[in-house]
Amino acid sequence: MKLTWQVANETVEEKQKRLKETGQTQEDQIIDLLTKFRAVGVNEISFTGGEFFAMNNADKVLKACKDKSFKTSVTTSADFMTPAKFDLVKNDLSQITFRLDSVNNYKQSNGKETYLTRLVKMVEHINQVEPGYPIEVNSIICKENLCYLLGMARELELLHINKWNLFELSNVSVSQNENRKKTTISS
Repeated sequence: MKLTWQVANETVEEKQKRLKETGQTQEDQIIDLLTKFRAVGVNEISFTGGEFFAMNNADKVLKACKDKSFKTSVTTSADFMTPAKFDLVKNDLSQITFRLDSVNNYKQSNGKETYLTRLVKMVEHINQVEPGYPIEVNSIICKENLCYLLGMARELELLHINKWNLFELSNVSVSQNENRKKTTISS
């Protein structure tokens, strides 16, 4: 049985409140629940966002999942996944999925690396240190970013992405999940 767990990003105040009320961090609470999940037949966990790697001890959670023999995957953004972080957790993950939530937000660099540039560097690193590592990309498409995504398709193909999930919005509102149509491009 597979469990999909949406991790909440906590503010400093929320972290302090949780610690005061429970004596545990979010990471500690997740680790404590793993045994209960295993007891009811869960053998696969998929962590989604918020942003899993924004947690201070995300690596500790992944290690605990592996120690309890869960097949574990994470959906993340290249903003929080670095080559060093990947090298730390690669053996505890069965798959990594990168998000391209709203491509329009990532087209301009404003003097910084674009999101896509960071994603490409991250995937190149993964392919270099772990050839064949399972990588997926999720994107939301709408009329406004379709040309940009088509341009990315060739670049992602060259990077040996295993699967690229495209979610089409019939209304241009990312928050309305019921309006998404999913298309998967596999290599």
